[in-house]
Amino acid sequence: METNDLILKKLKKVKKVLERIPSINEGGCGYSALAMYLWLKKHKYPMENVSFVYLYSHNGYTYQHNENIFNKKKRGKPTSCSHVMININGTLHDSNSLLDSKSQSLLDLGFEVLHKHENINVKQLKKSLSDDTSWNSCFHRETALPIISKKLGIKM
Repeated sequence: METNDLILKKLKKVKKVLERIPSINEGGCGYSALAMYLWLKKHKYPMENVSFVYLYSHNGYTYQHNENIFNKKKRGKPTSCSHVMININGTLHDSNSLLDSKSQSLLDLGFEVLHKHENINVKQLKKSLSDDTSWNSCFHRETALPIISKKLGIKM
């Protein structure tokens, strides 16, 4: 059985695969985070300290809409955000970045963040991703998701 440290080392290779997908961080960041989550789960990584973070670089409808849903003030389906990262034991990851939240800020990675939602669970992420009209259309789901599934050995 693989150790947790070994699994996290192998995650670097997963991120290399993901960063080669066209527009993965321009409309595909939620799928990138989901792919890492599914890959970790497949390799039996303990999932209790894994969640998603929604980042917003603006005030606007999507932030307010999600704020109401995540705080249970309103029913409905969450929508997109400016960027999604996966939080693994307090470290934020996307396909080409790593942020140790204890020693760095999102500005260190070039993200200007006005708001964020933390501790988003996989069910909320999947609901949000199902609203394909609100995410950046540069990411071509129809072609990219089968490639991600095949290369990582997961079912998107």
